[in-house]
Amino acid sequence: MAATDTHTVDLSPLEAVLQRHANDPGGLLPILQGAQAIYGHVPPPVVTHIAERLGVSPGHVFSTATFYALLDQVPPPPKRVRLCRDGPCRLMGGETVWRAGQANDDGAVEPYSCIGHCYAGPAAMVDGGVLEGLTPEVWHMGVPEAGPAAPVPILTSKEDRRLLVNVGEIDPVSVDDYRARGGYEALRHALSNMTPQQVIEAVTASGLRGRGGAGFPTGRKWAFTAQAPGEPKYVICNADESEPGTFKDRALLEGDPHRVLEGMILAGYAVGATHGVIYVRGEYTTAYHRLEQAIAQARDAGLLGQRILGSAFRFDVELHLG
Repeated sequence: MAATDTHTVDLSPLEAVLQRHANDPGGLLPILQGAQAIYGHVPPPVVTHIAERLGVSPGHVFSTATFYALLDQVPPPPKRVRLCRDGPCRLMGGETVWRAGQANDDGAVEPYSCIGHCYAGPAAMVDGGVLEGLTPEVWHMGVPEAGPAAPVPILTSKEDRRLLVNVGEIDPVSVDDYRARGGYEALRHALSNMTPQQVIEAVTASGLRGRGGAGFPTGRKWAFTAQAPGEPKYVICNADESEPGTFKDRALLEGDPHRVLEGMILAGYAVGATHGVIYVRGEYTTAYHRLEQAIAQARDAGLLGQRILGSAFRFDVELHLG
């Protein structure tokens, strides 16, 4: 890790990150994430340098850097515990865990908002890992070590599952497992036998609705987008779900990422889009890495990119971490 004095910072390690995102209009956030990985935080000289290289104001870079809780402006403590203090974790005893942490710790316990483990609270993040089911006694031996996130428990019986039918039944980072259970066959059928309009009509007839609060009919949304003038069109998957008590996206992204990709490709074909963007909240590191693997596998299998499954349709996806 490079030294980070507020006046003298070695900016050369940042050059590769800046080059990688030189022509990316949405490159500021991954550049800041890259800077944090290099320096441990985002010091003022780095903010100024990024602004100069991108041709934007330092205030613009600073406002982005300070908006995201996972980006630091000063060196963080060697061992940091981000303890959730939102409603679900408080209801499961989070306040007593917080008070005990403040009393027994050297200041590394910080308040944090929801991290998507509401079913197993009180929960905390430590060095990218997760602690679940915390009790006040957890601090008696110092700051605990965290492990990888446990899978989201699915309470619906297996015979009644639809969207989550593969979760827990396949290796989520195996395109072969997904295809063995019928994955990408809907895409193959659509590209071989259906027009985009027929895909929209099928989705409309299915009664499929969005998974957000509005529950808007998916077929109507696709129809509006297909009819809208102008190019290019995009398919956006917003997997931020930062509302306390919400982890439905995490279950799907971690357990069946290829299903998300297949849905996006189908949506792109139906509405006339050739580019998709997935935005994953920064706390969902497991979901992010599994999506990374799924995207690479799909490209290798001819399911993303040019001439998908031998058709004239092209579509690709980029992934962003919040």
